[in-house]
Amino acid sequence: MGVRREWLVYNNSSAKTMTCNIFQRYSTNRSCSFVVGTSTMKLESVKDHEKSNAHINAARISTAAAGSIATTATVQALIAMTDPTATKMKNLFRNVHALAKRSRPLSDIVWMCQLDDQKGIQVGGSYRNPVEARVFLHYIAQMEREKIRDRLKAASHIGIMTDGSTDSSVKEEEMVYVRTCVAGTVETSFVGITAVEKADAENITTAIKGIMESVCCDWEDKVVAISTDGAAVMVGARSGVVSRLKEKTPYIIGVHCMAHRLELSFKDVIKSISLFQQVEELLSGLYTFYHVSPLNRANLVKSYKDLGMTPLMPTRFGGTRWLAHLSRAVDHFLRGYKAIVQHLDQLRSCDSGAMSVQQCKAKKFAQIAKDSGILQFCGFLCDLVSHLGSLSQSLQRSNITIAEAHSCLCSTQAVLMKYKTRYY
Repeated sequence: MGVRREWLVYNNSSAKTMTCNIFQRYSTNRSCSFVVGTSTMKLESVKDHEKSNAHINAARISTAAAGSIATTATVQALIAMTDPTATKMKNLFRNVHALAKRSRPLSDIVWMCQLDDQKGIQVGGSYRNPVEARVFLHYIAQMEREKIRDRLKAASHIGIMTDGSTDSSVKEEEMVYVRTCVAGTVETSFVGITAVEKADAENITTAIKGIMESVCCDWEDKVVAISTDGAAVMVGARSGVVSRLKEKTPYIIGVHCMAHRLELSFKDVIKSISLFQQVEELLSGLYTFYHVSPLNRANLVKSYKDLGMTPLMPTRFGGTRWLAHLSRAVDHFLRGYKAIVQHLDQLRSCDSGAMSVQQCKAKKFAQIAKDSGILQFCGFLCDLVSHLGSLSQSLQRSNITIAEAHSCLCSTQAVLMKYKTRYY
């Protein structure tokens, strides 16, 4: 009689593939053939996978999850702990959790424990290295993932938010968040992040499905909406990610992220205004002018002090949060206008001793900054972007509801209409 493998699942569909249900649920390698489905129907492949360390570890986690928590070896070991030992373990767990929460390298655990020693906090002499810190972090993540599973299980409907990013090793990563409402409490939870071989609709869809299946086996029956950016690969009518997810669940509502859409709308409207192009050139130039030159920066600070003003350096004009960066750049320019113009006038004078290139730049920036039309437009931008920035921050709140979003949008529209009809 052949060996019965409960974990091996045959997908009797057009693809005719095999998957490992244990590996799908507990493995972090979402690109493995036994996760996405293998069409190689060979006993050798099944045996090789069964003997692999990754499958063995996933099977152990599955066995531990299926058993009673009170009878597991980990819980029995914790019960047997003495109070001093338990205190040391709690402090170590807190240190590792703080490192992960603040995106610090695990190597910081060494000096954190040394600092605890100096403060008289008990952390013991063991587990004070990055390797053991990674083990602690694994169990912290496992507990957090269980909390997410319990919440998704209690929710009747869920919404998915997903976006792509590039990590420090220049690899494309797909991030997935889940939005739930349980007992009237709205909550947004980070579900997972996984690398994608290529940022196309097929690979992104596979990544989203893999992440969701690791925390909720019936997520496709509960999902009602998915929020993405406006890229064609995500919202394409024929083969976009949203369209692919609708093949099995046609009632899913695709939502273009409102905060992202607000930024794009403002860019499309403002880019054709010549005054804005001049303001962009001025603010970007001032940021570079003072950012790359310590001498210019020091002289600007001196100019602020001579006028009795608090120093405010020109900031970057663009960035990922474009409205916020624009608002801060315009605000710093207007509040530090006197000091900036005074320093530019001093720099472009013949007796300043500055290089001719610096004098030419200072002369150009001063001429643009003193233009009354530019100055008035900067004031208009400051008023306008402050309201749009507040709207953007409201839309980005993790617990905002549709009704609150609509209210914020309507109030901002009312303010903008007043600006439109105001006469100066």
